[in-house]
Amino acid sequence: SMGNYEKALPLYIQSMNILEKALGVLHPDFANSLNNLAALHESMGNYEKALPLYIQSMNINEKALGVLHPDFAISLNNLAYLHLSMGNYEKALQLLLQAIEVSSTLKLSPTITPSWADSLLAAPYSSNAHLDGMIASLGHLYSLLQKDSSIVAAPNKSAIITDLALSLLTKLQNEVSNEQDKLRLLEQSNDWLKRSLKLLDTQKQANKAFQFSDQNKSVLLLQATKSEQAYRLGELPDSLVFEDKKMLKKQSQLQAKLLEKRSEEEKNSLRIDLNKVHQEIDAFVKMIKEKYPKYHQLKYQQVDAKVEEIQALLDDKTALLEYVLADSVLHLFYVDKTQVKWIQNVLGNSILSKNIKGLHSVLSNYSLLAKKEGESYQKYTELAHWFYQNLIEPTKIDAKLIQNLIIVSDGELGHLPFEAFLVETAPQSLTDYAKLHYLVKDFNVSYNYSATLWKENVETPAPKNNGQMLALAANYELKLDSTLMDVRLPTDQWLRATLKPLPAARIEVEALQEKFNGFFAFDKDASEKLLKEKAPDFAIIHLAMHGILDSKRPMLSSLACTEDNDSTESNFWQAHEISKMQLNANLVVLSACETGYGKFEQGNGIASLARVFMYAGSSALIVSLWQVNDLATSELMKNLYNNLADGMKKDEALRQAKIQYMQAAKGVLAHPAFWSPFIMMGNTEPMTVSRKGGLWGWGIGIGGGVVALLAAGFWWRQRKK
Repeated sequence: SMGNYEKALPLYIQSMNILEKALGVLHPDFANSLNNLAALHESMGNYEKALPLYIQSMNINEKALGVLHPDFAISLNNLAYLHLSMGNYEKALQLLLQAIEVSSTLKLSPTITPSWADSLLAAPYSSNAHLDGMIASLGHLYSLLQKDSSIVAAPNKSAIITDLALSLLTKLQNEVSNEQDKLRLLEQSNDWLKRSLKLLDTQKQANKAFQFSDQNKSVLLLQATKSEQAYRLGELPDSLVFEDKKMLKKQSQLQAKLLEKRSEEEKNSLRIDLNKVHQEIDAFVKMIKEKYPKYHQLKYQQVDAKVEEIQALLDDKTALLEYVLADSVLHLFYVDKTQVKWIQNVLGNSILSKNIKGLHSVLSNYSLLAKKEGESYQKYTELAHWFYQNLIEPTKIDAKLIQNLIIVSDGELGHLPFEAFLVETAPQSLTDYAKLHYLVKDFNVSYNYSATLWKENVETPAPKNNGQMLALAANYELKLDSTLMDVRLPTDQWLRATLKPLPAARIEVEALQEKFNGFFAFDKDASEKLLKEKAPDFAIIHLAMHGILDSKRPMLSSLACTEDNDSTESNFWQAHEISKMQLNANLVVLSACETGYGKFEQGNGIASLARVFMYAGSSALIVSLWQVNDLATSELMKNLYNNLADGMKKDEALRQAKIQYMQAAKGVLAHPAFWSPFIMMGNTEPMTVSRKGGLWGWGIGIGGGVVALLAAGFWWRQRKK
């Protein structure tokens, strides 16, 4: 993989010789070592050396395993791809058709037609490995047709192959229960999606392209949100519901423990336990499929929203923008009540990725803003307008008709706040930030992982809760009791020591306590144990605490609660624990650092703390994309809840909170670094926010805002010094 082929070669040969002596020349493992050696020679361009090795490996598999075994199909596929690379197209086609017969157990004509595809889709595949082999054969067949389209005389043959591959991948996704397997298959689906988009007509097939583009997004998240519906409507006995949840929770806990720093002996023991759980889950899913088909279909069947269904749910003032990043093309879909547009913008991946990182960096770099404000201004305004020109302007949105935008991003685009894009070119010299023409001044903006998930969210009945607010402000100056040091993992102790105080968090939650009904916790009460006990009952969950992003191991990302010296909880509420909760909140607000930022996973969205709250059942979230300033956050949150209590929709409430903040802020404090990190995800509908009697003393509220911004101004001057 590192490209050191000459170093790899003798190691592969040594491995092959060991297997030959230990197992003999007819063993499948020896055949696999021949296959590996052949693949290495193929990578080095030594096709003539690779050919006899592939043939020898194939012959061993045929004798040892038989002509219907999936490993024999793999051998045929490998040999076919080698002939394809060598330009032997007829031989490659012959081998691929043979591999397709092995995987499907069907004798079919070599003509690629819709009926041919229908037969292969309905074939009685003996195992998931046979399905995998079929999809690999189709991939090689597609590559062959790109090199020589005349080798098979059939109309629309490439489109037939891509449609079939996508359907088979969906079928295979429904057969596997392991999340890693699902993610691997979703990556393959994404590759096929990009092939499909190349074959469709931009003008005539926009609807089909949109459906293809959306079907791979947030598949796992969609299935998780359907679980509760399946429990309610699928007629599954309570004992089996409990068993299902218990196994999934155990799986999640073991996966998380494997990621922690442990001895190899401990990890091996955990791997054995995890394999047992995987086997239990597979057996459980098969039993459910046979005995409770209604539940199985509700939980596992992939449902892709059609354009017409999305349009039926959009109001006259709302449009949905969905993005797909391909190799050198950005696919942009605009959907409103009456029309669908498909725009292909030629943008190199490297340029787009560079600019995404650049804009995120300049927005989140308070140090650059403090020390080199002119340079920061120049970089920000150029990039922010570039993104508007390339991501928004091509849709030609009628701002007189459309007031609300639903953004379904893709890949690293999910790291950007679209509200901070600049509609107009900014003045060259440094100017008043509040006067710039941001996108937030034109539209209410919300975000979703997919159009299908948005549809499911809109159609799901409002959760039942107590209608009140749960708000916690963590205190990081309380120390761990020395008698409990051995209970905490060393990594947890180190993390705890790095947490900086959030003085404005207490002010933020105290202001909410003064105005709204609910449960408000500070200091030791703001613990993980209390949070787990209270969270399922409340309509709003507001958490003013640090978010800790683990980009390499997303399920170990966490929210840092106050250390209360509990012996059972670490007071780091980890992502895998949150995802297994059953929350009934209309809104979760994470006024913490980087709670919406993370690694992108195809079919699962951004691996952030925001996503796991969606898994837990929350219908809407407000999260941050970088480390936020707690004084500015406190002011934004006050504005947000005032607006929600006044009956505004959630996206409008956040938009107005940002505008109100800008109008009150002075100078550099109006920079989008302070107001744009917070984004709203999910259901935008208004909700009841239970105020305490009266108007809460608006003089106090306004005065508090002025004090907060004066304090922020003092903080900024000190930072610049």
